[in-house]
Amino acid sequence: MFILHELHGGIAYARDLAEHLGQGRSIYALPGIDEHGNLLAEPDMGGLARIHAARIRSLQAKGPYSLAGWSVGGTIAHAVAAELSAQGEEIAFLGLIDSMPDYSSLAARLEQRQRAERNERVAMLFFWLELEHGYDEAGLASLRSLPNPDEMLSTALKEVGRPAAGTLTEEWSHLATRWMTLKAALSYQPKRLAAPTVLFVATDSLAASLDEGWRQSCPDLRVETIKGDHYSILQMPAILALGEAFRKRLAKEA
Repeated sequence: MFILHELHGGIAYARDLAEHLGQGRSIYALPGIDEHGNLLAEPDMGGLARIHAARIRSLQAKGPYSLAGWSVGGTIAHAVAAELSAQGEEIAFLGLIDSMPDYSSLAARLEQRQRAERNERVAMLFFWLELEHGYDEAGLASLRSLPNPDEMLSTALKEVGRPAAGTLTEEWSHLATRWMTLKAALSYQPKRLAAPTVLFVATDSLAASLDEGWRQSCPDLRVETIKGDHYSILQMPAILALGEAFRKRLAKEA
């Protein structure tokens, strides 16, 4: 099975999930970096899907293929599955872990943030803090009072408890990649995919009625509900239930 990277390009969650998928199954995690170690920054989901489809076929030349992804990674997995299907390949299984089919609800917030900030970097930073760390206007105003974007980023990383992964220049590069990947997701219109698809949805998901949205493009959709929220679904003890649900569904599709 091929597990696609999340918004940041990381695959740590894939390694955690793989531990609970049982023995005897080859699992590949596809990171959001190229062969030179540079972050992928594709302006649209189609371009990202073609890159990953080529990677997958270099590892497994012919289908059937099984793919999965969490959050935006699930949306990317759907795009990759659609690309492989368009190339004439069979998709045996597609697992969407609390993934949204439609990001239009975020598009308005993104446009609002871009209008509010004169600096593109500040807009990227503030939208990330809103989306992933629940910052409100008071928290953003405190950062906005700092003298420059580098100070804002450095302070924000300390506030959210995440040490810098490298220099501030590298951190801005990572943030820009997330920004571009999110913009690609915002404009993505899922194509119809006639393949066995399972939506593993958290009881406290980020959005309501995820199944209704996915059913429009995935007619062969099944839903598994996992107790937790968008993030805790990949942590103990929820990941045990997620792994078990995956194993049962994969066994049915075998």
